[in-house]
Amino acid sequence: MKRPIMNEQDVDLDTPSLEQEEETAPLAELRLDSVVADPRWNCRRPYSEEEITQAVERFTAEPMLHPPSVCPLGDGRFQLVTGFLRFAVMQRKAYDVGWFRLIRGSQVDLYLWNLAENTARRALSGHELVERVWMLHEQRGVPKDRLAQACGFKVRYLNRLLFIKRRAHPELYELFRRGHPRLSIARLARLVGHEPDEQMQEFRRSEGLLEEAQEVEQGFSERLEDEPRGTRSTDDERRDYYRAPRGRGRRRRRFPPRRQVRRLLEAHERAADLPSQYRRGAIGLLRHLLDGEPLPESLSSDESK
Repeated sequence: MKRPIMNEQDVDLDTPSLEQEEETAPLAELRLDSVVADPRWNCRRPYSEEEITQAVERFTAEPMLHPPSVCPLGDGRFQLVTGFLRFAVMQRKAYDVGWFRLIRGSQVDLYLWNLAENTARRALSGHELVERVWMLHEQRGVPKDRLAQACGFKVRYLNRLLFIKRRAHPELYELFRRGHPRLSIARLARLVGHEPDEQMQEFRRSEGLLEEAQEVEQGFSERLEDEPRGTRSTDDERRDYYRAPRGRGRRRRRFPPRRQVRRLLEAHERAADLPSQYRRGAIGLLRHLLDGEPLPESLSSDESK
């Protein structure tokens, strides 16, 4: 399942969505060959074979409580509006007929039905959401307040999505389209606040900082080792190594820097006069911190905890 693409403060929880109205639409049993499944109506990309297979397994084990929605075309055929994956499951199971909800409306209404269901399920990637909002507002002329009412977003959030599409550098937007794991909508909106020719430079700089922060979270940071001491005292630097930034009155301890661990390891390996059990345990622990080697059995056993 995809990670949420918005924060709670970006959603208007008091605004009824089209999906809520869809629940009251009448049900009809239709032949599957009378339903036209045009993927252009779906704001999600075409489903992969793996997604369809997983959905078949799911709906084999449990009932399909929410049938797909269709709109009559007037010639005995019906346009699939929502539930493209559920319809693919019906086809994969070789059903002749299935249950559908009948809805009616203009082309814009049907696009909004589809967007409303997918945003309510939080099933869209950031790129899919930006593209559909851009298409409806810029190409179809749907006002922002109607878009907000349909999918439960606040107008300021829609402005953020439109700003991304309008200002993003092509290379940066291509990374977003491909699903870069660290390019959320919030981060992309900050990046596109820079001039177009500066966005990729800022993106690479922030990527380096994020990777550095990840190293710190894992326990070690080469930058901390090489950082010049400057005019700060040794005690201040030692506190910086071991303490996280202040936050709500709490401090989190970090692992010592690798340089210090290596020095301690060399000192213990040379100190043959230390008690053998203590020396063995200290060397094992320091090697575990440096290289991830398994702890000695006497340290990793339950009795030593």
